[in-house]
Amino acid sequence: TEMPESIVRGSEATVSLAIGGLDAKQVSVVPPLGWESRILPTKAADTLSFSLRAPEATEARAGAIRVEAPGARSDLLIPVEGQYGVKVAPVPSPRGQGAVDLVVRNNNDRDGQVDWKVALKSEIAVNSGEYSIERPQSPGAYFTEASSGSVEVPGGEEVSVRVPLAGVDPLSAYEIEAQVTDPSGRTVRHERYIGGFLGVPKAKGKIALDGKLDEADWSRAEVVTIDEERQFRHLQPRTSNWSGPEDLSAQLRYLWDDEYLYMAIEVTDDVFFNDMPARKIWSGDGIQLLVDPMRESKEKPGKYDYALGVGPDGPAARSYLTADSRAPAGPADDIKFSTQKAEDGTGGMVYEIAIPWRRLLPFEPSVGANLGMAVALNENDKPVRDAFMVWFGDLQSKEVETVGDLILTD
Repeated sequence: TEMPESIVRGSEATVSLAIGGLDAKQVSVVPPLGWESRILPTKAADTLSFSLRAPEATEARAGAIRVEAPGARSDLLIPVEGQYGVKVAPVPSPRGQGAVDLVVRNNNDRDGQVDWKVALKSEIAVNSGEYSIERPQSPGAYFTEASSGSVEVPGGEEVSVRVPLAGVDPLSAYEIEAQVTDPSGRTVRHERYIGGFLGVPKAKGKIALDGKLDEADWSRAEVVTIDEERQFRHLQPRTSNWSGPEDLSAQLRYLWDDEYLYMAIEVTDDVFFNDMPARKIWSGDGIQLLVDPMRESKEKPGKYDYALGVGPDGPAARSYLTADSRAPAGPADDIKFSTQKAEDGTGGMVYEIAIPWRRLLPFEPSVGANLGMAVALNENDKPVRDAFMVWFGDLQSKEVETVGDLILTD
């Protein structure tokens, strides 16, 4: 059986079905109202091939096709695409700056010119360690070049238009809308949140995972910080407090290769305390990650919630939410990490982490790929976890719209 992944409005697609011992002459195809279908000749006696054409004006998001034979019936559902598609993607940028690529896809085999536009709709700023999409504000960032225009898109190809930003808060998430209007006047839109604009270089050598961070590749990775009061989230207002970066803070770096996403997290902490078993490792001092593996998609298969720490039983990594059955929740022993305690007697610790890509499915690593990531430093100064500090996202609600954007580079 061969099914198209989708059918473009106004275009034709071919479907081939295995029909076993049935006579193809006794099989009928019933397309949606207004669609066209015809049986195609085939040399294989056990195969039925037919074409489908979706109307150019259809508003359907999928076409339901019924295939009938004496004593048998099969229902097929084929997604419908517009003649043009659009998405907006973050571009790695220096701190305080940003850029987005508006990517226009021509799903036709004919060249066409479209009008495009991008708009900054809102800004979600971090406030007391929380990113709330329920409390948007007017964006302080702005486009420094034209945010609308026209572009010619060859048939079957993509064209990117880069639009730079200035005035970007490195800790804010921005709601951005891109839209494209085709020659017939039909408009398609893509909305999403973007923040961080962080490029992640590909490692050129082996990463030792010894907590020393002395490989040359780590010097190529940009440092982002968790060290501001607005990143601190009080969970127990009577006991939690933040007196400054020496109380709790961190520097983060990322690398990648074909097998792993690497993280280096250098934590400053006045006191280290984690007396929790592995299944509750998040409840003591340690690291927590919230990951969106389908950052560019509106339809999410799920999200990942990982916690890493050193408890009475030693180092432990645990998954509490998963986006793919091949990366099950529970113990995550295939996430490798090493730690180095601070030499000054404080609770500081260096975490060097390697997350196998199978733990981030369906994300697939490649240059330009965009992964959503939020990082929290869990704080337990006895007797309970009473606070945490964040780099993007909402570790309490598990909301992934406002996670930070990692963009893999070469």
